[in-house]
Amino acid sequence: MPAPGGVGVNGGTLFLNTSANISTGAGNILTVTNNATLRTHSNRTNGIGNATHGVLLGSGGGNFDTTNASATLTFNGVVSQTGGSQNLTKSGAGILALGGNNTYTGNTVVNAGTFNLLNSGSLRFVIGATGVNNQINGGGTVGLNGTFRLDLTGAGAGGSWLLVDVGPLTETFDAGFSIVDLAGGETFTESANVWTSATYKFTEGTGILEAVPEPGAGLLLLGGLGGLLLSRGSRRRSRAL
Repeated sequence: MPAPGGVGVNGGTLFLNTSANISTGAGNILTVTNNATLRTHSNRTNGIGNATHGVLLGSGGGNFDTTNASATLTFNGVVSQTGGSQNLTKSGAGILALGGNNTYTGNTVVNAGTFNLLNSGSLRFVIGATGVNNQINGGGTVGLNGTFRLDLTGAGAGGSWLLVDVGPLTETFDAGFSIVDLAGGETFTESANVWTSATYKFTEGTGILEAVPEPGAGLLLLGGLGGLLLSRGSRRRSRAL
């Protein structure tokens, strides 16, 4: 059910065929359940300047379909979720742009067209055991100009995580892109398109977040020889599909 004053669509299609904002009430304006589709043929902007006007993804997630290649569907409110992690799917030849501090933790699946994370926007990633996390994937185009907010509280030691599946996707990390730790324990800085903190490293070219070995972790003391051997173990990269 939609929040008070909102609109709900369950398993069907809601056509957004006007450039005017949706008339809103209190709470999230759209509840999208059972992979229902929000479809637009023209430019469409929602909730500018009001973070309470967003989208609630119910069980089964939702599909955002910009059917016209010249159309842009923009949500500046928060895309949130209920009932566990829910996927957001992008279809159609046009553009979907998110400008809010989104809290859904399912995959962002870009099957067609373009998905843009605006400078004002963010996506949340929950990092678990190695290779266990939500990610951006699909075969479309992705423009990342906002913030990745990482929940590292359950991250496994020494792991690696694919955040952006850069192989099938056509992706761009723009000047406004950044990474933050939700808990505040890690501070990421960027150099040559690589983001590092005391414990982690994210490489834009691969889309992979990986744990950084502690200093001296590769030094093995050979007591019988009285020397030190520097050992570089191979890293495994796991991709969550």
